[in-house]
Amino acid sequence: MPTSGSNWKSPGTKSLCAFALFTMAKKFSTHIIGDVVASTLKMSGNGMKVVCEVSCEAADAGLVRTDEDIVVVGGTSRGADTAVVIRPVSSQDFFDLKIKEILCKPRL
Repeated sequence: MPTSGSNWKSPGTKSLCAFALFTMAKKFSTHIIGDVVASTLKMSGNGMKVVCEVSCEAADAGLVRTDEDIVVVGGTSRGADTAVVIRPVSSQDFFDLKIKEILCKPRL
């Protein structure tokens, strides 16, 4: 990851963690915070991180509108276990992401 003021460009279509790292490197001049965001989302289960990633990736690809709520399902390699109603945003606007309702998540 670059430091503030470098010529590095956005990571393209990579995971939410990469976008979070890029966004936070720009905003806070550090890279550690991206790991904190991913770990914090995983505190509600791995599926919570996945639904945030999927909604941002879908918005980036133009597959969903960012002015309407959507239902996103996520999980792990063991299967889908989390569903949320979310207002998607592009990855560069990650901190504006709104989880409106948790429909289901695993008991931890």
